[in-house]
Amino acid sequence: MVLVTFTPFASAYSGMAWAGAGKSEYGYGSAVAFSPNGDLLASAHESTVMIVDVTTKNTMQNFHVDFFVQSLDFTSDARFLLIGMESLLPNTPATVVYELVDGEYVRAMHTENGINVDRISISPSDNSFATATEEGDIAEWKINEGTGSNLDLLHTYPTPHSGDISCLDHSTDGNHLLSGSSDGIVILWNRTDQIEINRWETNHPITDCQFSNDGSIMSWIGGGSLYLRNHDTTQSYFGQYDISPNGSQMSFLPGDEEIAVLSSQVNLPDYRRVDFIDYNTLPIQTSRTLYLGHNAVMMAIHPFDETVAISTQSKLVPFYSSSISIATEIPTTMDTDQDNIPDSIDLDDDGDGILDAYDNICVAGTNCHLQPDQAFIRQFDISINGNSIVAIETIHLDAEQSSNLRILAATALNNNHRVDNDEFAQIQYSICSEYDDIEIITRWANYLEIEGQSFFPTSVQCSIESGDLYGTMDSDRGTRISVSWFIEGSIQTTVKAPYNISIQSGMPTPSASIAQNVHTFPIHVQIEDVGGTHVNYEVWNRRDADLNILVDVPVVEDPSGVESAIDLLISYWYVVTFIAIFAIFIIWMGFSRYQNTVDFSEMEVDEHIDRLPDEEWEQMVDDVAAWDEEMEVDVKHKKRPTPPAAVARDLRKKPKPPSAVKKDIEKSNSGTEESNQKLKRTRKTRASGTGVSDDSVGFTHLIDSEVKTKSKKLDEDEDMTDAIAFITSQQPDSNGKKRRPVRRKKSNNDD
Repeated sequence: MVLVTFTPFASAYSGMAWAGAGKSEYGYGSAVAFSPNGDLLASAHESTVMIVDVTTKNTMQNFHVDFFVQSLDFTSDARFLLIGMESLLPNTPATVVYELVDGEYVRAMHTENGINVDRISISPSDNSFATATEEGDIAEWKINEGTGSNLDLLHTYPTPHSGDISCLDHSTDGNHLLSGSSDGIVILWNRTDQIEINRWETNHPITDCQFSNDGSIMSWIGGGSLYLRNHDTTQSYFGQYDISPNGSQMSFLPGDEEIAVLSSQVNLPDYRRVDFIDYNTLPIQTSRTLYLGHNAVMMAIHPFDETVAISTQSKLVPFYSSSISIATEIPTTMDTDQDNIPDSIDLDDDGDGILDAYDNICVAGTNCHLQPDQAFIRQFDISINGNSIVAIETIHLDAEQSSNLRILAATALNNNHRVDNDEFAQIQYSICSEYDDIEIITRWANYLEIEGQSFFPTSVQCSIESGDLYGTMDSDRGTRISVSWFIEGSIQTTVKAPYNISIQSGMPTPSASIAQNVHTFPIHVQIEDVGGTHVNYEVWNRRDADLNILVDVPVVEDPSGVESAIDLLISYWYVVTFIAIFAIFIIWMGFSRYQNTVDFSEMEVDEHIDRLPDEEWEQMVDDVAAWDEEMEVDVKHKKRPTPPAAVARDLRKKPKPPSAVKKDIEKSNSGTEESNQKLKRTRKTRASGTGVSDDSVGFTHLIDSEVKTKSKKLDEDEDMTDAIAFITSQQPDSNGKKRRPVRRKKSNNDD
């Protein structure tokens, strides 16, 4: 079992983890709002509004409005949905009202006074709403009364604000209106006569203001501070708390126990986040933080549940929640993956995160939607080394969830459509900061036993498999993201195979974490002992009995020849290294010597020897002598050797000596018989090898037929006779030798 690398995280548990996302067909997200009962969410995307079912995250309705949407708000009965727009032209719709008719919102009336209607406040009675006017004042409009398509004006507040009005909110009793501006001034208004009751000035622009749900506190944020005052006759100071300078929006939670503050901008290495501030205890403090690994424009707090929705400048609106609602136990209904969703309505019957419509790969080849892919179901990997235990719990998000996270992460810091390193770090911290480490430690301690001994976890760390997210493109729709928790601990006594491991049935996933998005069961269990034993339990279901596994002594197998060779190489690596180095040295030396050799082939000079007619005789002699060179001839070679051309001619006719030789012969003939006798003795001496030869050359055997007849026996050259006999022989000697032709260089004296 190979452990993936991970970065440890200290748990910053907020109790609200990633819980899916709604998806619009359009782009830029700018505003969100929950309906009063929390069943619906309105999300603005450019000039389009999407209505989402909060439970299923499915889109129920899409409709277009006139301009870019900047704000949304429901009346308390969800009958009306008010939409504030970016109305840059005069006498054009600024705020439009949609009415719920037969389950869908349809357009009713609108106002035309307003430029950037980014703040709307509806009165508790639901009969009017307040917005900023084009002149910088505050106007209250009737929701469902007007002339033609234009709503009637209820009354106007001539404000002293010199900047843009950044926030408006009605008190819960309906008596007061709170306004804040970029000029740093907050004003409490009397709605009855539109008179200023009180004002507070700060040195920084006000970004948001609100009354508490019970109406007892009024609060605003700006310049990195949260300001709290009592909403009573005194409007006295309640408290002040330092927050992020990037705080852009605030909201009281339903029970008024905390105030949520959204920091929509990020300055690395910081994170976008929602801080939950406990203002009921002194000193005021941040009780928890929800880290966001993506863009954030606006947040909406669910009216009852621990759920937050975030507008993200994209087609997606993600949800963060403490839990995802599931159906009650239904044992009498067919439920293959035992996720309490009947197969009749379950889109993933086997719980491996692959929709039935696309689940077509399995061992059996048929009914693949009922056979989970073990690589993508929940995983338990338990490694045991004596008394040291490491348990890895891994979940795999489905393709849709993985794609949504990838799209959000890829635009968190850069718009290059790719999840870069910093973006991966942001989203990983967001996901891995959301789990209760105490809950995980307690759960594993209660559910796992080894040889009857309880497991004592000491630490929990979380990581995302980087290859599933880091470096991927936002267009990737297939790569699934896996999240793992590493639980380290020990047992009291060291164990050695064989021993037993027991895991209780029904072990839940980490609560209030991203694991709430996947199937709790089935589970694939893998156990590895340090001694080499591996045990796999492929599919463990919810209603199965406790899992009891025997970790036996590993079977010793004789190594193959290849394995033995590999072991030998590993054991004697230093010998192999020395041989390799020596071989490389020898090869290098040979190559170096080859590089240093000199090629004389190009220096050869073809010599052409011009022979004079007088040299024909000498050439003939040289050619005959060449055939006498010792050279092995193939015994089986039966082809008769061909003599040189000159020799062949001599065989056919009598050779003619050169002119110079003829002159010598004539002189010799004119001499005395004593000279002939002397010549005879000289030739006999040369033939026998016992005498000393002089420098004279005897050619008397080559004279005309008369002279040759007189001295035939004396003038016959035995060497020539042997050569001719060899050439003219009918059966060549099998041991005969050949002599290579010898070329005689032309003398410098030859012309």
